Amino acid sequence: MPIKYSISTSRIIIISHGNLTISEIEGLFQQIDSDPGFHHGMSVVALNRDVHFDIAANDALHISQLMRSLRHRFKKFAIVVEKNIHFGFARMIQAYYENRELQFRVFKERREAEAWLNSQEELSE
Repeated sequence: MPIKYSISTSRIIIISHGNLTISEIEGLFQQIDSDPGFHHGMSVVALNRDVHFDIAANDALHISQLMRSLRHRFKKFAIVVEKNIHFGFARMIQAYYENRELQFRVFKERREAEAWLNSQEELSE
């Protein structure tokens, strides 16, 4: 599986590499949900370096619906991508995602994502 995660006291770190599919993303969130270290209100940083998404552009809506279903589980969700095309795809997910209960942002650098996750205030666009 090209996706793995670890859980600390307040944060979930997801690391993806290789080819990534929607079913793998869904399976990951099912694993996290049943992990004894997981508790509601945690923040997530998803690191997507050297990833090839086997996902079509219209799948952004499907992924955003998945994110909506997770909105009560996570406090903040930061996704870090390397390539411009992945940044654009993740921004489409962010645009589809309109619920304010989960703060979702896309970054190109992990340090920016970590700073945002550590902040108490939501950054304005």
